[in-house]
Amino acid sequence: SARRAATMSRETITVCVWEARDLIDMDAFPKDTRPDSFVHLSLTNDPASECRSDTIDNDKNPDWGELCCSFYPRTLPRQTHVRVAVLDEDIVTPPELIGECDLAAVTVPMHWCNLTQHGCDGDNCRYTGSVLLSVDATDLWPVPPSAPPSPPQPPPS
Repeated sequence: SARRAATMSRETITVCVWEARDLIDMDAFPKDTRPDSFVHLSLTNDPASECRSDTIDNDKNPDWGELCCSFYPRTLPRQTHVRVAVLDEDIVTPPELIGECDLAAVTVPMHWCNLTQHGCDGDNCRYTGSVLLSVDATDLWPVPPSAPPSPPQPPPS
């Protein structure tokens, strides 16, 4: 509807990332084997919506401070997911994926999200570290009115 179109520009998903821990080694000896990592945030169905952190060199537990990015989704909530990817940056080769986690576009309090390699299934996933993040999707879509409270029940006899 026109009302929906007029309000879409205000509806946001805000993703915040602070740090990662236990990242796997990515580089080969004689270079320091610890990853030179950065985090890349995006919406899975909107390649134009992305942001990234600075790179932290040679650290399996990087702290990016507080990186918060706001996205303006173009699709319905059930089709919108947040992709959090941690990558290893190298000078000569393109960045390599350390691991990622995908989240539905709903409000998620600060928590550790386990990273796995792209395309793994439940039994064949390699844990590659975890990232501390939160998602705020409270402005994303109108919340339906809550159901009226249930009437008080009589005490058991």
